[in-house]
Amino acid sequence: MALPNKISTLAYSSSPPLQRVATAVSVACFNHYSFSASPTKRFQLRDPELISLENLVGSRCKSGTLRIDEAVYLFNQIIQFHSPSIHPLNQLLGSMLKMKHHCAAISSFKLIDCKDIKPDIFTLSILINCFSNIGRVDLGFSVLGSIFKRGFDLDHVVLCSLLKGLCKVGNCIAALELLKDMEIKGSHKPGPVIYSTIIDGLCKNKEVDKAFKLFKEMIRNNILPDVVTCNSLIHGLCNVGMFEEAVSFFGEIKNLGISPNVVTFGTVVDALSKEGRMVDARGLFELMCQSEGQQPDTRTYNSLIYGYCHLREWKEALKLFDEMWGRKMSPNAATFSIIFIALCKEGMVNKAHCLLEAMIQNGLEPDVSMYNRLMDGYCLQGKMEEAVEAFDSVARSGNEPNVFSYNILINGYCKAKRLDDANRIFGCMCDKGVIPDAVTYSTLMQGLCKVGRVTEAKVLFNEMQTCGQIPDLFAYGSLIGGLCYNKHFNEAMTLFHELETNGLMVDIVIYNIIIKYLCKYGYLKAAKKLFSSLSVKGLQPNSKTYSSMINGFVKKGLLKEAEYLLIEMEKNGCTPNEITLSVMIQGFLHMNDVHKARQLFNLMIERNFSPNTMIISKIMHLLAVSGSD
Repeated sequence: MALPNKISTLAYSSSPPLQRVATAVSVACFNHYSFSASPTKRFQLRDPELISLENLVGSRCKSGTLRIDEAVYLFNQIIQFHSPSIHPLNQLLGSMLKMKHHCAAISSFKLIDCKDIKPDIFTLSILINCFSNIGRVDLGFSVLGSIFKRGFDLDHVVLCSLLKGLCKVGNCIAALELLKDMEIKGSHKPGPVIYSTIIDGLCKNKEVDKAFKLFKEMIRNNILPDVVTCNSLIHGLCNVGMFEEAVSFFGEIKNLGISPNVVTFGTVVDALSKEGRMVDARGLFELMCQSEGQQPDTRTYNSLIYGYCHLREWKEALKLFDEMWGRKMSPNAATFSIIFIALCKEGMVNKAHCLLEAMIQNGLEPDVSMYNRLMDGYCLQGKMEEAVEAFDSVARSGNEPNVFSYNILINGYCKAKRLDDANRIFGCMCDKGVIPDAVTYSTLMQGLCKVGRVTEAKVLFNEMQTCGQIPDLFAYGSLIGGLCYNKHFNEAMTLFHELETNGLMVDIVIYNIIIKYLCKYGYLKAAKKLFSSLSVKGLQPNSKTYSSMINGFVKKGLLKEAEYLLIEMEKNGCTPNEITLSVMIQGFLHMNDVHKARQLFNLMIERNFSPNTMIISKIMHLLAVSGSD
C-alpha cells in the first residue's frame, strides 16, 4: 500500500498527532493508494539472525516494558532483511498502537510497502485503528476499501475501530447509519461488541437518550449486553448529572443476568460520593466488599475519601485511609492529594504538611501544585517563613517553582506589608526566567499602594506594558483601587477613562472600588454621580455598590436617602449584609431614632446576624431612657 512520501517525515515528537497527520496525508492521495502485488513465493532457508531478531521481538512485545524508541529500532532492523515475516512487524505495530504512538505506527507502515512486504488483515486493522484514534476515520475508510479489494474477510475488530473513530470525531449519527446498513444488508451481523462501541460513543458525546434507545434495540434483537455496555451507560448517566437514574440502572442490570464488576461499583460509588450521599455510597461499598472477586480498588477508596472530605467528616476519611494500608493497598498520589487539598481548604496547614511528608516517605513525589497549596495556606495564616520553606522544597524535590508559586509568595508578603521582600521575590522570579503575569504585577501594585508607595506602583504599571503584558481589568482595578486608597482620585479617574478608551468592558467591580473610596472619604456628590451613571452603562448595582452608598449617606447624616436606598436594594434582589444593617442602625441611634433602629435590629436577628455589643448596649440604653419595652 503506497503511502505518500510525506508520511515518512512523521517524526515521533510531542506535537499533536492529528495536526501532523492532517498536514501530511490527504484523503485524495490516500484514495489512490494501490497495494503492491504479493511477491513470488520462494522456498529458501531463513536467515538465523532474522529468526533470532523475530524471537526477540516476540519476547519484548510480551514483556510489557517495550519503549517506543526500542519498538521503532527493532522494526527498522527487521525491515532490512529480505522477505521478513509480517508477524513480528504486526507485533511491533500493535505495541506502538497500545502505547498510543499512532503516528509512529503509521510512519512505520510505509516501510512495509517500500520493501514490497505483503500486509495482512491484522496489519491493516492496526492501521485503521491508528487513523481512527487520531481522528482521521476518513483515512480509515480508505484502508477499508483496500481490505475489500484484497479479498480479506471483514471482522469485528476492523468494524469496531471504524465505529469508534466515527464516535470519536462526534459523528455518532454516521456510526448508527453504518450499523443500520449492516443490519439491512445482512452483510455483517452486529454483535455485542459493535453495539457496545456505539453506545460508549453516544455516552461520551452525552447523547444518553440515544444510547439507551440503542440499548433497548440491542435487547429486542436478542443480543445480550455485557458488563462493559452497562458500565458505559452508567458512566454516561453520571456524566450528565443523572445520578438517580445511574443508581436505578445499577439495580436493574442484575435482572439482565449481568454481574457488576469493579468498574460498575466504582462508577456509582464515585457518583454518590460527589453528590454527598455518603450513606448510600458506603452501603454500596460494603456490598462490593462482600461480592466475590469484586474487591474495591484504589479509585473506589479515593471516591469515598473525597466524599467524606467534602462533607468535612475527617474521621471517616482517615479511617478509610488507614483501612487501605490494612488491605495492603497503598494509597496513590491522588489519595494523598484529595486529603491534602481538603486540609488546606480548612486551614489545617500543619496537618497538610505532615501528610505531604508522609507522601514523600512512601515514595510518592508531590507535584508543584501541592507545594503551592501548602505555601498559600501558610501565607493566609501569615506564616511567611514556613511558606518560604515550602517554596524551597519545590526545588529540592527536583521541580521548578512556577509563576503561581512566585505569585503566592509575593501575595503573602504584600498582605504582611513586607513589600521589600515581595520586591525581592519579584526580582528573583525574573532572574530565574519565570515571566511575571498580570496577577504578579497586579498583586505587587496593590501591595505597594496599601503602604503608600504609589509612585512605585505606577512605575510597575508602565513596566508591565513595556514587558508586553497587556493590563487586564484586574490590573487596572488594582492600581485604581490603590490610587483611591491614597486619595489620588484625579489620577484614578484618568486611569478609569483610559480603561474605557482601550476598549475594555468596565464591570461593576471597578465602579465599586471607586464608589467605595469616594464614600469613605466624604466625596458623596461624585459617588452619587458615578452611581447614577450605572444604568446608562448597562450595569446593575450589587450588594457592595448599595452598601458603599448607604455608608456614605449615613456618614453625612442623610438617613432618609440611606433608608430609601436600603428599600431599593431589597427590591432589586440584593440582600443587605450584617455590616450594612449595622451601619444603618448606628446612624439611627446617632439620630436617637430608637424605633427605626429597633426595627433594623429585629431584622438582623431574623436573618441570623449577630449585632455587635456596642449596638445592643446603645439600644438598651435608649429603650431604658424612653421607657419602652
